[in-house]
Amino acid sequence: MLMKKCKIVLTMLLTCLLLGNTLGSVAVNAAEASDTQAEQTTANTDEYKAFWFSYYDYTAYRAKYKKRNATTFKKYFTEAVKKGKSLGMNCIIVHVRPFGDAMYKSKYFPWSKCISGKQGKNPGYDPLKIMTQVAHANGMKIEAWINPYRVASGSTNYKKLSTKNPARKWHNKKKTRRNVLAYKGSKILLVKQFRYPMKEILYELPAGKLEPNEDPFEAAKRELEEETGYCANDWTDLGFVYTSPGYSDEKLYLYKAENLEFTHCHPDEGEILEPLEIESDEVVKMINDGRIIDAKTLCALMKSQIKG
Repeated sequence: MLMKKCKIVLTMLLTCLLLGNTLGSVAVNAAEASDTQAEQTTANTDEYKAFWFSYYDYTAYRAKYKKRNATTFKKYFTEAVKKGKSLGMNCIIVHVRPFGDAMYKSKYFPWSKCISGKQGKNPGYDPLKIMTQVAHANGMKIEAWINPYRVASGSTNYKKLSTKNPARKWHNKKKTRRNVLAYKGSKILLVKQFRYPMKEILYELPAGKLEPNEDPFEAAKRELEEETGYCANDWTDLGFVYTSPGYSDEKLYLYKAENLEFTHCHPDEGEILEPLEIESDEVVKMINDGRIIDAKTLCALMKSQIKG
């Protein structure tokens, strides 16, 4: 009888141990599943899901409301934000400078025609400020979108632009200073020139010979204007190199010219050349594929790269 009781107790203990292990396993699995779901939720929250609010949307706003003010614009933009949020978006990218004009008060750009109907006309409120407030109030990130190059669409008449538009100011100047904006480096001014000794066309940096007793720097400025028609507002002395030290003491003086301003081109008689503005990335390709083989040009470009 005692043995039978012991067996029953032992069986019950084993059963409890098994159940305990099973329950523990279920608890661990549940915890792991919960952690996985949490990670997935966090990943979904951090994922970048954005949509545009372009200048077309400002035009649509103007078409929808005859009475256009801060209240109606806020209502229209709020609807756009809530619609985006309902579709799972977490960021709105708003067009703030579409045609050299601005959706905010700026000392550099006129008010945008897209919000007021006429470039330079104050809409009576700050659209960007309202959009930022509405986006944040609805838990939405907001980013600004600009078009740095576009001036107009459907017309090249500068008189249609606001007098405060930078493009119109630039156009109205008799002498226009050229400031080239590029995402990958800057443009390099080369000359495409026929060289009689080689009887072929070479791509070179502007260069020339010194006149008797002429200062090298003054010669560099003279040759730049003669061959390309440009004057430079900023100069960097890159030093000099010996061209052929094995048999000559000839020196080649190197200068870097920046912030160019066009005047007029007047090459020497007999010179056949064409000034070209070429992206720096393309110049590197031209060196690699053998289109640029002029020694002084290769040397000056390397010195410029080293000095920065």
